[in-house]
Amino acid sequence: MIPSQFTNVTGVIIEKYIQIGVGSVIFPNVKIHEGSIVGAMSLVNRLLS
Repeated sequence: MIPSQFTNVTGVIIEKYIQIGVGSVIFPNVKIHEGSIVGAMSLVNRLLS
C-alpha cells in the first residue's frame, strides 16, 4: 500500500508495462514510456523512452 502523501503527484506520467525498482526516486514532470525499466535505487529526473 502506498501512503496517500505520495499518491497525489502532478506531472509524472507512467505508461503501461513499466518496472520500477525498490527505492527509486522519480522527480516531478517526468514521463516514463511504455516498456521502460527503472533499476532499484535509481534517480529519474528526465524523460525515459
